[in-house]
Formats: sequence, structure tokens, C-alpha cells
Amino acid sequence: MPSKVHKLTDEWKKHISESNKRFWSTKEGKELKHLTGMYGKHHTENTRKRISKSLKGKNFIPQENRKGMLGKTHREESKQKIRKALIGHKVSEETRQKIRMKNLGRKPPIEEINKIRRFWKNEQNAQEMFRKFNKRPTKIEQFFIDYFKQNNLPYKYVGNGKFWIEGKCPDFVNVNGKKICIEVGSKNEKKWRYNSFEQYIQERSEHFLEYGWKVSFYWIEDFKDSPKQ
Repeated sequence: MPSKVHKLTDEWKKHISESNKRFWSTKEGKELKHLTGMYGKHHTENTRKRISKSLKGKNFIPQENRKGMLGKTHREESKQKIRKALIGHKVSEETRQKIRMKNLGRKPPIEEINKIRRFWKNEQNAQEMFRKFNKRPTKIEQFFIDYFKQNNLPYKYVGNGKFWIEGKCPDFVNVNGKKICIEVGSKNEKKWRYNSFEQYIQERSEHFLEYGWKVSFYWIEDFKDSPKQ
């Protein structure tokens, strides 16, 4: 197990800073400063780039001497302890906003985007990823499963990866042979993930319409007896 990370308090940081300043102001400290050829100088931007390029891909620490979990895996017992410790943990709205603002406007290279699209268009890959990382149906999906059943609406739940339309999995599809699908969810959740739920609607609609499917959207906020988020 990796060692715990301890954060220094502001008071302790100040203590270290003052201690270093006192040392470097002594005669011994001044003599040590002048032993380095770069004292008082800075590398040019061009030199920094060349150094960076020459160091890329190099591992200076042998695998057997590396610390932490690099190249290692947790025991099953440790995995269970970590899982239990994270149950019920929720990221604060402030942290979510910080993450969103940090990633806002960032786009991966087109090669990476195409690679991801090819991966998800493979139905076997997509189903395997759904089984690993998705607990379905969600509370919201279960609410609409019951809602459609109680109102005898001709829609079948496929949001667990049973049906795909060129790399995207709708939540419900029509069982009478019509190319109609339904997407369900929360406006707040879509707003957080896609900046706005309008953008989510646009992206999903354009994709399904491209392959001849009509799509409708049901929001949990529009139903009085919906489960709490």
C-alpha cells in the first residue's frame, strides 16, 4: 500500500521558508550557491524544449525501485476496503464546478476521438464496458420502466446495453416496429455533464436522426412522484 500523503500547514510552510532564507544568507549558504554554473541564470525557451524532448519516454528509476502503486495491483481485500470507504461519498458542487471549468473548451485530438468512436461502434466492446461500469437500470430509468408499464406504452427498456444505434445506446425503443426511441434523465445531471441539457438534446437527436430514428426526451423533474436525486 502506498504511504499516506500529508499536507503541510501554512504555518509549517512559513517555518521552512524562513529557515531556508536564514541558511542561504549565511556565509556557507552563499558559497554553496556559487558552486552551480546556473546560479543567477535561466535556460532559454529553446533550451527548455530541447531538454524536455530529450527526456520524454525515459525512465530513470528502475521498476523494482519505484515507489507507490506504479506497475502493481491491489489485493482483493484492499479493493474491498477502498470500495467500502467510498460508498456514499459525493463530490461537492464546488468541486464539480472546478472540474467543469478546468475541462471547459478542452478537446482531445481528432485521432483520439475517432479511436473512441470506433471502439464504441463495436457492439461487443460497448456491451462489455456497460457490464463493467454501469449499474442499470438507474433509479430514474426504473421510474420510467414502471411508468410506461402502468400506462401501457409500447416501449421496451434497452438502456442496459441491449440495443445500440451506431455506438449510442438509447434508454427505450418502440416495440411495434417503429424507429422511435426515448431518452430519460435529469436536467440537472445533463446540464453538469454537457454544460446544458439543450446541448445534450441536440447531440443525441442529431445522432439518432442520422440513422432514421425519431427520439423523445422525458425529464424526471417533470413528474411529481419521481424519486429524489
